Amino acid sequence: MSRSLIAPTGHFMPLSGGETCVGSDPSVHIPVRAEMGLMPRHFVIAELEGGWHLGAYEGAAVWVNGQPVRVTVLNDGDRIVAGQLELVYRDESEATRAPVMQAQPSLTPNSFQPLQIDPPPIVEEPEQPSVVRTPMPERVPSPRVIYRTELGDVTSLARGKRDHLLMILIGLVLIGIGGLTTKLAFFDVSGPLKPADLVIKEGRITGVLVRGRKARRTTELRTDLGLPRTIELPDDLRYNPMWSRPGSVAKIGFVKEHFDNKKLNMLGTQGTLKVATLEVDGTQYRSLAKHNAEEESQKQLFALAGPGMVLGGLFVMMLGWEKWKSRRAARR
Repeated sequence: MSRSLIAPTGHFMPLSGGETCVGSDPSVHIPVRAEMGLMPRHFVIAELEGGWHLGAYEGAAVWVNGQPVRVTVLNDGDRIVAGQLELVYRDESEATRAPVMQAQPSLTPNSFQPLQIDPPPIVEEPEQPSVVRTPMPERVPSPRVIYRTELGDVTSLARGKRDHLLMILIGLVLIGIGGLTTKLAFFDVSGPLKPADLVIKEGRITGVLVRGRKARRTTELRTDLGLPRTIELPDDLRYNPMWSRPGSVAKIGFVKEHFDNKKLNMLGTQGTLKVATLEVDGTQYRSLAKHNAEEESQKQLFALAGPGMVLGGLFVMMLGWEKWKSRRAARR
């Protein structure tokens, strides 16, 4: 029997098998407006072992029947509150009495339109008498006296000397960074990985830890694998609260070359291992093909950015050199 979420407006959203994510991100299955107070990915509803579960993402506050929850089993009639959003969990026999929300044919991202709440009626205010404003006169800047000598403006000469040196320094830095980026793209990045290049470890995910600020945030997994290093998730792999559900079995794939490299663990537990593939309870969240595609896109980006930075550095150096020669000729 199918399940649905009913909004206060009377619309209902059918839930099919698999996972249904709710949040303010337009790419989730059920997107809501940002002013409703939800995170981009706030909570997920999934069918597991014949029952329906609700899981809140890290940092998201969700109440079910007035009680804050992280992961819980949903029953018919449960009232879900997240931010200003209020939903009721119903089965098919009760949900069919409500008007159906128009949705696209398949349950894919952007299948459901954001929940719309009718705005309050607009009350027309009485027309105010127009006020004629006299334009203010434009402010004339005060004249600025520039003192010059026979050699010209002394301040300008000093600034020009600093400018050409700074341009040459910036050019050298760009050439250095561009050279390293080009070397990384064409010599240091390995080719596509094969299944034999991975080390698969099975265990249970016990939690997640987010480190750093928003611009440099990293997500780390806590597992019972007993590895001496931190497990780091790729930037495109977002943590799902269903991973840490009791009894869940995770298959985590690491790059064998990095897994066996002793240099990565010279700092003890500070050495990190990045996840190449991830499968939890038979659901593939990151495949080998996805990993190879991500590595290939980074390689192409480096291959374009490296030579571009080298050429840009040469151009800036030439400008600085020409500026220095013109300054030197002006002093003669």
